[in-house]
Amino acid sequence: MNTTPHLEPEEQLLLKISRSTSPSSEAISKLTNNYQINWGSLLFKARSNAVLPFLFKNLPSLNNIPLEVFDTSQKFYYKTLHTNLRLLDNLKKILIKLEAEKIPCIVLKGPALLNMVYDDPGIRQMSDLDLLVTWNDLEKTRKVLIDLGYNNEFPYMSKWHRKKHFQLRKHLMPLYNSAAYIEVHWDVLPYPNSSEKYLHEIWNEKVKLHGGGFKIETLKPEHFIQFCTIHIESHGKVEDVQLRLYTDIAELIYKYGKQLDWKYIIESARENGFHETLVKHLLPVKVYFNAGIPGLLFGELENNEKIKILDEFKRGIAIGKSRNLGKIGTNELDKFDTMAEKITGAFFFMFPSPRYLAYKYKVKNIKLIWFYYPKRLYDSAIIATKISTNYLLSFFNK
Repeated sequence: MNTTPHLEPEEQLLLKISRSTSPSSEAISKLTNNYQINWGSLLFKARSNAVLPFLFKNLPSLNNIPLEVFDTSQKFYYKTLHTNLRLLDNLKKILIKLEAEKIPCIVLKGPALLNMVYDDPGIRQMSDLDLLVTWNDLEKTRKVLIDLGYNNEFPYMSKWHRKKHFQLRKHLMPLYNSAAYIEVHWDVLPYPNSSEKYLHEIWNEKVKLHGGGFKIETLKPEHFIQFCTIHIESHGKVEDVQLRLYTDIAELIYKYGKQLDWKYIIESARENGFHETLVKHLLPVKVYFNAGIPGLLFGELENNEKIKILDEFKRGIAIGKSRNLGKIGTNELDKFDTMAEKITGAFFFMFPSPRYLAYKYKVKNIKLIWFYYPKRLYDSAIIATKISTNYLLSFFNK
């Protein structure tokens, strides 16, 4: 039984070019010659999936690419290069300061991947910097960042939401300056999972990298692959997932395939409660990127489960990502433990703090903020109606 959903030609092409190494021109030409490629759709999906710079790197060898596609991807590549170099420069300053304060730090995601698997600093889009520190160093790290000119960006709906953000996301309230946006994590396991043993392994087995004129410490490849799947799952919704995140996993496997300890990857994921997440997000990487993942990992999956996972992946590519700015809203009510918490979260969603309301509705005169609460109630009713409708539809579709 075929478990692979049909992909549109633009999606097939997107998968082929979303690699750090250029695909064969024969494979690309076969697609572009056999199908009428909707180049506008390809550009949209490449941008919304954060892989547009790959177009610039991997498509120039073709003669039949519209000039607009090449120009757009070229401009976006250089924009990405500029952003990445700026973020790396900020990271260097932060790491130097943390080292001076004797605060150990593990660099997560983009900056580490640029050193590990991507040979071109302009190809892998980055939007922020993610750091992992120990629980005991959280407050010291926050003070270091404030001393460097970073401050809080987004106001919370309430103090209750701030507390829940810390609990659910396992990182400090994001900090920013004009050049960079920083998230400081104290754990990598998804809520409510927690394991001192796993964190101990991460810190003891971290690896050192050298690039861009400075050294960084990051996760070993096995932990990085696990973290990538956890990170994808943390987005929660199909429309918040990007192809870029799966490309990262594929590139790690291409680079370290023969060295990877898959027994450890699988067993530690099972031990720490994210085995299902690991399987769910490695399956598309094996199927669509032909990555060397042991088939044994997927042995427990029924065919209908595989179809569901791959179909969700396909829908994610088609939709792209609507940027979540890090605020807890109604989409995370299902993560709250009790009905009382769900009701509390809904209450503060309808009646948020004046500061949040001023931010949300761009109110310049804070004295006028009270007049916006009726609008907030109206907006909440609209959202509640949509959520109720979705729940009913999902219930009847079961």
